[in-house]
Amino acid sequence: MTGEELKRIIEESDYTQAEVAKRLGMSRQVFYQKLKVQNIKTDLLTQVAEAIGRDVSSMFGPPRVTQRNESRHNIVGHKVDVNTTSKGREKELIAEIAQLKTTHAEQIAFYQSQLSQTQEQIAQLRKTHAEQIAFYQSLISQAQEQIAHLLEIIK
Repeated sequence: MTGEELKRIIEESDYTQAEVAKRLGMSRQVFYQKLKVQNIKTDLLTQVAEAIGRDVSSMFGPPRVTQRNESRHNIVGHKVDVNTTSKGREKELIAEIAQLKTTHAEQIAFYQSQLSQTQEQIAQLRKTHAEQIAFYQSLISQAQEQIAHLLEIIK
């Protein structure tokens, strides 16, 4: 059996390659490398079959219904109504999205508050620096006047 054929069998079993790799206790990268060969080793076939709920001999024939994909197919292989199960999952996903929106809204409000405080601090620093600059300019002006006065006296 080729790696491409095994990939197709995994896909038909409604598992992802990453899920199978995890079930086999190996990294995705290692598992992907093992699927790139032309002739899959028997021990890997046996492990994958077990991970996806099939026996090795059935992998060479038509796909067999597993627990994972029986919600989509009945025993004869006909499609069944998945709307009842997908509606429940849809509600779960909607609830998750609502929670994420709430969390993100709270984070946005927090960062906006932080930004506002930072902008206020910058404005205060600019005001303080402007006052300090004006003070030092005044001192320089006074010093220049005193120097000019002393120069007049010296002449």
